[in-house]
Amino acid sequence: ALACDSLGENSQPARDATTALMTCLLQAGQADRAKGLGTRLLEIHERIGSHQLYVANVLDGLGPAYGDLGDHRQEKELLERALKIKERHLRPNHLLLAGTLSNLGSAYGSLLDIQRKREVLERTLKIQEEHLGPDHPDVAVTLNNLGNAYGDLGNHRRQKELLERCLNTKEKHFSQDDPRLAMTMDNLGRACGMLGDYRRQKELSERSLKIMEQHFGPNHPRVGRTLGNLGRAYGELGDHKQGIELLERSLKMTEHHLGPDNLEVAVTLISLFHAHGGLGNHQQSREVIERSLKIKEHNLGPDHAEVGIDLFYLSNACAALGDHQR
Repeated sequence: ALACDSLGENSQPARDATTALMTCLLQAGQADRAKGLGTRLLEIHERIGSHQLYVANVLDGLGPAYGDLGDHRQEKELLERALKIKERHLRPNHLLLAGTLSNLGSAYGSLLDIQRKREVLERTLKIQEEHLGPDHPDVAVTLNNLGNAYGDLGNHRRQKELLERCLNTKEKHFSQDDPRLAMTMDNLGRACGMLGDYRRQKELSERSLKIMEQHFGPNHPRVGRTLGNLGRAYGELGDHKQGIELLERSLKMTEHHLGPDNLEVAVTLISLFHAHGGLGNHQQSREVIERSLKIKEHNLGPDHAEVGIDLFYLSNACAALGDHQR
């Protein structure tokens, strides 16, 4: 503010100070204010003809601000613009490209373009390892995100390999009760579960849950996500009653934080469907799968593959209740 008042908002010190403030606001969770500052700053740079790398620097902050506000399409467009500018002015393996690529990967993931997310994160990882070495904390973040991309693409073995590396790296830099470790444990546990190692999934999810509750409190959405993973592990290990208790806790928290029609709610409902089925509670199975189906039809449309899967589950639930007509 002092730089703007004394030198004017067009001056280089004022623009630098405003860029730094935008970054701080973004990190503090004030995306709306960061967006306002970034938009104004971009207008100034374009009006006075600043060097394009200054413009890219603003776009790097403005894109994630839009993303935090839920506009991932605009986030993607701004970050793609920033990347093109940097690629024109910097070497193809310059470290400054890595941050833009990493954020762009997150934007692609939010838009469910997982293949492109994987591609840009592979490039991010290569640049970071070249400049920072294999054990840097920033490399660990990329390993985590890239591992989850592989998981979303169905390659859970590769996902597990990357997340194991990520966890090993984080354990070198952070304390054993750091929430950054807990998030990776959660993701790794889910990968282990997809590969059939439910006992390890349970162990990792229990460790993650303890850390998450300690740092975020019992009602945080991240705690709800971990409860869901732990509930699924218990169910796969045959303890459907404990699994249902954990999944119902997770469901309540997910509905509270994301709303009753969010796709994350449907994920938990599917797990509850299987858990109730394991106990022979076919009426409850039918009720939760009908609700999951409704959410997916609303969000994905009637012709999506996920809707077809739910219809198959619903037909099985109806058959178990003797409703063969439906």
